[in-house]
Amino acid sequence: MRYSFTKRNHGSVFGRLVGLNWTELTAEIDKWEAGAKGYLTVQKEGVPKSRSQLAYYYAVILPIGLKSMAENDEVCLEFRIRDKMAKLPLTIDTLDLFFKTRYADYRGVYVDKREMDKARCSDFMDFAIKWLYRWLDCVVPPPDLNWIE
Repeated sequence: MRYSFTKRNHGSVFGRLVGLNWTELTAEIDKWEAGAKGYLTVQKEGVPKSRSQLAYYYAVILPIGLKSMAENDEVCLEFRIRDKMAKLPLTIDTLDLFFKTRYADYRGVYVDKREMDKARCSDFMDFAIKWLYRWLDCVVPPPDLNWIE
């Protein structure tokens, strides 16, 4: 995540990142000229997710989920804002969005796949697989670890 700020409004940017001690950073920014611009980059440490994880998600989990939802006439994706409702078409993108929002409700925080590390991505895929099994009685096959050979 990258937040832009100027010296004038850096407090509001840092205020969004609750729980971190910014004393040293604020003292350093106070040395800047008035109106100077900067960027605060926040990144997680950890092993980045792998391409094989994303390939498994996009090539196996999502198509199987899409097929199961399409075969089940009782399933539809709806989007509600106050009293208005819209039906979403069943596509890979809407199913992906559905899993991301359900996972955010389950974990209590929204994390985009771009910012996921390997462990969080594995947890996200496990959540999608368990959701498909629980709600659609759909079994997703495990990944083939020897797929390259």
